[in-house]
Amino acid sequence: MIAFVLVFAPVFTALFGVLFATIIALRPPGLPLSVRVPQAHANDAVVASAIRRFRWGLVLAWLVTAALALAVTDQTSLATLLPVLLYAAFSILVLVLCRRMILRAKREGDWFEGLPVQVSAQITSPAYHHPPIVWPALAVMVLAAATAVNVALYPSLPDPVPTHFNAAGEADGWAAKSVWSVFGVLMIGTAVVVLLAVLSIVAARYAARTQADDNAEQAALRTRVQRSMLTLLLSQLSFVIALGISAIELAQRLLPGVKWATAASAIGLAILVMVVIIAAVARGREQLRPANVRDPRNPRPDAVDDDEHWKGGLFYVNSDDPALVVPRRFGLGWTLNLGRPGGIVLTILLLLLIAGVVTVVILTAHLR
Repeated sequence: MIAFVLVFAPVFTALFGVLFATIIALRPPGLPLSVRVPQAHANDAVVASAIRRFRWGLVLAWLVTAALALAVTDQTSLATLLPVLLYAAFSILVLVLCRRMILRAKREGDWFEGLPVQVSAQITSPAYHHPPIVWPALAVMVLAAATAVNVALYPSLPDPVPTHFNAAGEADGWAAKSVWSVFGVLMIGTAVVVLLAVLSIVAARYAARTQADDNAEQAALRTRVQRSMLTLLLSQLSFVIALGISAIELAQRLLPGVKWATAASAIGLAILVMVVIIAAVARGREQLRPANVRDPRNPRPDAVDDDEHWKGGLFYVNSDDPALVVPRRFGLGWTLNLGRPGGIVLTILLLLLIAGVVTVVILTAHLR
């Protein structure tokens, strides 16, 4: 059982590394490692070197965290979770350090000195994109089937019922049998599916800001791909999460004597979520290739050098920008402007929502 659980950390961190590298590569040509550079310097040696070091840094971080997982084999929970958290932190640190190479070269070489630039202020048409309904419908069907099984098993369930399992798959939490203790996890899963469906609708309707160095056709393509891929990803995640939660719940109910069943369901859910995200980002990267081609015979003005507003290349803070939501510098979707009061409020609300979900899950596991 320990060996089985320990496989999770190396596999999951490897998938995280692939995802992070793919997301960074999913960018316009003027944003290597989330640094704004003019088109004339997009292929400079220092840019290529920084990207190469970033990729090798992810590999080194994986080796370190994989070794750490093996070093704490006697602590199953630590061996499963700690390497994953550390790898996420190491990956961000690698990004911050490698992008400094480009920032330094840009500053010392005055790359934007005398170049024509334009502000990215054009807004694409808010034409509605229909989110796929097949995946949310399947998610509802899976949760309904799991609920039906629980209803059928309810009279025969012990009282108290097991409500929490450790990393070894052994029950270590119990609660009096009730609707909440038996169906609480499925209720949370249903709420998550509804939330993802709402986010998919919002993403489908959002009028996106374009990249300043895109022409009209490239801007339209970039927005269309962003909307379609993001709505598809959110819809697919709703199904995957519903499937994983149902598998975990039914493993506890139908296979109470099989210790590895619950752990296998949880690990499978985490890995499947990562695989779905990687597949979505890879599809988006391929579809965005035409939008990332620059015609040297018809150069366009570069985007304004706004790196000072992107903290660590991840967070946008600009009180002079009236936009509340701006395109991410890499990956799919948009991010909030933390320089605006509305952006700060929405960020706080989002963090409170995440904290609330985590709290409910913990209380469900220990007190239901």
